[in-house]
Amino acid sequence: ISSPWDQDALYLMVLWNFVAPDYRKCSHASDLLTFAKAFSRVLQMPLVCESTQHEPAKSRIIERSLSCKPFGSFYVFTPDAPAAIGAQ
Repeated sequence: ISSPWDQDALYLMVLWNFVAPDYRKCSHASDLLTFAKAFSRVLQMPLVCESTQHEPAKSRIIERSLSCKPFGSFYVFTPDAPAAIGAQ
């Protein structure tokens, strides 16, 4: 859990999400992101992931798992507001 230096707003930041090369053909990376996304929903906090231009595979996994587009080199997943859950 982190916050910008100039604000009190809190968010979840993925600081280290590493899957060893031998296990990258499995769903381990997307499973880790699915857990982070669920945790974000439980805490009702945005989830921030970072990926650089030198990590295209990581960018694709994050984009696919979080269903969001990058903002620079960051991906921000915002959980549904409590009032909107189940709303038509």
